[in-house]
Amino acid sequence: MEAGEQIPARFGLGGFSTAAAQLLAPLAATLRSTHPSLEVQVLEANPARCFDLLVAERIDIAVIVAMQSDTYVEDDPRFEQTVLLDDPLDVIIPSSHPLASREKVTLEELASEPWITEAAGSTYHSLFTAAFTAVGVTPRIAHEAVEWETQIAFVGAGLGVGLLPRLAPCIVPKTWFDCASLARGSHRGALSLRCAVAALHRP
Repeated sequence: MEAGEQIPARFGLGGFSTAAAQLLAPLAATLRSTHPSLEVQVLEANPARCFDLLVAERIDIAVIVAMQSDTYVEDDPRFEQTVLLDDPLDVIIPSSHPLASREKVTLEELASEPWITEAAGSTYHSLFTAAFTAVGVTPRIAHEAVEWETQIAFVGAGLGVGLLPRLAPCIVPKTWFDCASLARGSHRGALSLRCAVAALHRP
């Protein structure tokens, strides 16, 4: 909101889980502090629902994951999109794992490991699958978990390995697991979530 711009009575923000927690919550707090009369609402939603919320004018901006498969993001003239940041995904490994002391690992090195990820249909699962497809490896998915804390707890218990975005809040003791970056060369560039800000185009 620029100086002199009329402040709306209500402002809605939407975004996927880690974006809502790490980006939108602080933004909402700042808006409420700087504009006390502004009613700010934050809605956690997956990217597809964010677009529905924008069209319904329930939110004004959304932080989404801009994946190549989401052609509707760039091709739909109803929306304006600006790249916000890239959120790298790190491999999380049990502290007792032979590769736990490594700073970088490749997906190929972990191909035979039992993997922990979200259920099919989620944004993170789509990215997870795309990463392995790019290197011609089929991961062995052993467990599914929705919450990051649950995935980390599974890894800490030695049930498998997983991928964790750096934006994800971590309340599980770090002594349970180690993080390693994915080495370049094992896939096309660094594996990351490209986050973008989307808004409904209003001529």
